[in-house]
Amino acid sequence: MVTVYEPHLFGVAEMLQPSRSHSLRAEVSCELLRIDHDLASALFRQHNLWEEVTSLLAYHTSYMVYRDDLVLQQRTYSVIRNHLLEMMLLSEETRQRVSILEYIQDRTLLSRSSILNVLSALKKGGYIAFARGGYLQNIVSLPEKF
Repeated sequence: MVTVYEPHLFGVAEMLQPSRSHSLRAEVSCELLRIDHDLASALFRQHNLWEEVTSLLAYHTSYMVYRDDLVLQQRTYSVIRNHLLEMMLLSEETRQRVSILEYIQDRTLLSRSSILNVLSALKKGGYIAFARGGYLQNIVSLPEKF
């Protein structure tokens, strides 16, 4: 899962290597437009946009590496900590629409109980503050290890 904030193009990799497995979910109001593969390719050629398309694919690839670094081969606390820090980069509006639990579960394979246990301990320790419903309000500080 990836979060984007501006006009964004999805599906380019699938044009070149079809997988038919795209899943999108809007957390805030947005507009989605779809165009056919052949038309997109023609527009890229006509407007000489393949360099920009390559940059977009490189961005997606680097984000996948970043995401894997957040999740793979780490302890539960480290995964949760990294996602909490990432959540603080979201707009206030988005943070008030997406619960911490939902955000982390959508992006990891961690169990609900594992996430809730860590969040509860962090809240009791005064490290984080979240509103009723589990909406992240503030991070005071998060220790490297917990």
